[in-house]
Amino acid sequence: MERRVLIAAIFAHAMTHGMEVAFAAMLLRIGAEFGVGLAALGIVANAGTITFGSTAIPAGYLSDRYGERAVISASMAAGAGLCVLAAAAPTLTTLAVALALLGAAIGLYHPPGTAMVATLAERRGRALARHGVGGNIGIGLTPALVTVVAIAVDWRAAYLVLGALALLAALVVWRLVPGRPEADRERRRLRARALADPNRRAGSTPPRERSWLMPSLLLVYFAAVGQGFIYRGAVTFLPAHLEGNLRLSILGWDAEAMAGATATAILLLGIAGQLMAGRVIDRMFSERAALLFTVPLVPTLLLMAPATGWLLVLASVGFVIANWGQQPVFNSLMADYAPGGALGRAFGFQFFMAFGLGSVSGSVSGIVAERAGTGAAFVLLGGAALAMVLALLLVVVGSERRRSGSASTLVERRGA
Repeated sequence: MERRVLIAAIFAHAMTHGMEVAFAAMLLRIGAEFGVGLAALGIVANAGTITFGSTAIPAGYLSDRYGERAVISASMAAGAGLCVLAAAAPTLTTLAVALALLGAAIGLYHPPGTAMVATLAERRGRALARHGVGGNIGIGLTPALVTVVAIAVDWRAAYLVLGALALLAALVVWRLVPGRPEADRERRRLRARALADPNRRAGSTPPRERSWLMPSLLLVYFAAVGQGFIYRGAVTFLPAHLEGNLRLSILGWDAEAMAGATATAILLLGIAGQLMAGRVIDRMFSERAALLFTVPLVPTLLLMAPATGWLLVLASVGFVIANWGQQPVFNSLMADYAPGGALGRAFGFQFFMAFGLGSVSGSVSGIVAERAGTGAAFVLLGGAALAMVLALLLVVVGSERRRSGSASTLVERRGA
C-alpha cells in the first residue's frame, strides 16, 4: 500500500505544481496573442496564485469527511477540465477566470496529499522526502514541456497536454490509493506497530491531550507562517539578487545569463535538501529535526545579503538545502501534533498559513528591496528565520520535558 500511495502522490504533486507554473512559462506568448503587457499579465498570474492558497482549509475539511482519495482525484479531474477551459479562452478575462478556478482546484491537493503520505508510510521521512521531490519535478520539468509544445503548436495545445496528464493523474490516484475505511485500518496498524517498537528512533512527542489551542501546535503554526514568508521572499528575489551581486563570468556568459543559470542550479538543489531531511526524520525526533534545518537559515540568509561571487553561491546553496529540507520535517511534525480526527484540517491550516499568509512576503520584501536593495530583503528574511528558531526552541524544550517525564514514569512503574 505504501508503494501505491507514494506513486500516486508523487504524480499528483508533480501535476499540482506543474499546472501552477505553466502560465509563467508561457507568459510572453500569451501576452503576444492578446496584445497586452507585463502589468496585465501579472494581474492574470495573481488570479491563480491567490486562489491556490485559499482552498487549503476547505480541502482539509473535505479530506477529513470524505477521505484523501476522493479529494485528490477531484482536484486532478477539476484541474484537467480547467486546463481545457484555459486552452479555449477567447479573451484574457476568460483566461484569468480559468486560471483563478484552476488555482482553487489544485490548491485542494496539499492537505490530503501530505496527510496521506505522512500517515500511510512506515518510513515516514523517506516517503515525505520523495513526495516533496515530486513537487520539485513538476516545477522543474513543466516549463520545458509546455515551452516545447508551445513552440511546436501553440500555448493552447500546451494546456491541453497538461489537462490530459492531470486527468491521467486523477485516474491513477483513484486506482492506487485506498478508500477511507482501508486507509483508516492501515493507519491504526502502523500506529500500533510504532508504539510497540522499543527501538523506535523517529517520531515526535506531542502533548498527550492534543487540541487546537495547545501552545506547541500554535508555535508550529507560527513557524509555518515564517517558512512560507521566507520561501516566497527568497524565491521571488533570489534571481535579481544574484544578477546584481554575483559578479562571476564563465565561458563569456553575461551577468544576466549567469545569474539565471545559477539560480536554476541552486534551486534544483532543494531536491537534495528534501532527501537529506527524509533520512534525518527516520533517525531523529521531528522536533529536533525541525530545529536542525531551521537554525542554518539565519546565518545563510544574513550572509547572502552582503556576499558576492562564490561566497554568495555557497551561502545560497546552504539556504536552499536547509529551506527545502524543512518541508518534509514540518509535515512530519504536523502529522503527530494534529488534534485527533482532524489531520486534514490541521494540514489545511498549515498550508493556508504557508501559501496564504506567508505569501505577503513578496510585497513586503519588494518594498524593502526597492528602498534599500535586495540585500536588505534577505536581512529581513534572516530576521524571520530567527523568530522561527525561537519558536521551535520552545517546541523542542516542551517535547524534551514530556519525554523525560515519560521515561521517569516508566522507571517508577518498573521499580514498583
